[in-house]
Amino acid sequence: MFFNILLVFINIIVIIFGYFFIKNKIEKKVVNKEVLNGIKKEVNSVIIQLNEATLTNISLLEEKIKNLDKKIILADKKAACLKTNISKKSLNNSDLLFDNQKNFTYSPQKVVKQSQKATEKVNRGKKIINNTLEQEIQDLPIIEKASCLLKKGWELKDIQREVGLSSGELELLVNIQDMVIVNRD
Repeated sequence: MFFNILLVFINIIVIIFGYFFIKNKIEKKVVNKEVLNGIKKEVNSVIIQLNEATLTNISLLEEKIKNLDKKIILADKKAACLKTNISKKSLNNSDLLFDNQKNFTYSPQKVVKQSQKATEKVNRGKKIINNTLEQEIQDLPIIEKASCLLKKGWELKDIQREVGLSSGELELLVNIQDMVIVNRD
């Protein structure tokens, strides 16, 4: 009798453990399916959003391509008009060239006079530029004068002569300005 009670008790314990074991298995499968279904829904919504964004991007690109095509056609038309205008002018100019052939022949004396006139104009222009530049930079400190002349495109030798800096000081200033320009970009 004790043995029977013990067997019944063991059977009840086995049934309880079996129940909990099976219940855990069933819950895991159900929970896993719910998680997977949630993930599937999120992935599908992301795919739908990506498709919508792609469609809008494609439509924007198509619109830009149409605008570019229109501009290319317009540019081709303008280029064709320019070519016809240039060809008409070149025909007119060729007639003038033959008529004014004397203008294209030069004597050595004429060449010397023209070169003297050109150098005089250049020298006058340099003097005017130098005078206005001197007025602009006369009150500036030496370093600012040198940097201003650098910005104006002067050569290093000329800047060195104008400002009175040594070549090492001037190179240092140029390097510092290059670093400032690079850091700004």
